[in-house]
Amino acid sequence: MTENPERRAQADRAERRERAMLEALQVEASRQASGSRSRKKAPETRQPPPAGWYPHPTMTDTQRYWDGQAWTEHIAPGLPASSAPPRYVAVVEKDQTGLIVAGLIMALIFPIGGFIAGCVLLGRKPGAGVACMIISVIAMFYWYDYFTPDAVIIPDYYGDY
Repeated sequence: MTENPERRAQADRAERRERAMLEALQVEASRQASGSRSRKKAPETRQPPPAGWYPHPTMTDTQRYWDGQAWTEHIAPGLPASSAPPRYVAVVEKDQTGLIVAGLIMALIFPIGGFIAGCVLLGRKPGAGVACMIISVIAMFYWYDYFTPDAVIIPDYYGDY
């Protein structure tokens, strides 16, 4: 029985890719073992790469398991080539001192605005937000009492109260 030449050529290409991948893994493993980050040629006595999942040399979007000596038949879905690894960004918390001071001053002078500032601060600095809201409520009672005239008893037409 004769073998299809096209299939044989595909198998040869796949084998060459696997050998190239193995060689690249060996070079990377020896570079990591020596601690060198430069692109020097690896010594002739190479250590095989550590066991683990590596990108499959012939199948895109899959991984193949290397047991430390040879490729196994275990295949798993891998990350698509276009997806980049996730980036981790440090979140720097902004200084909220100005907003806190403005909220407290506003709570004393204009209680409704101070209460709104306290609501905004609740999401950022809960302690300052609660304090601002409490001061706003207290100031609101004070300003209400200050601006509301005292009850004046006005005598009626006959002088009776």
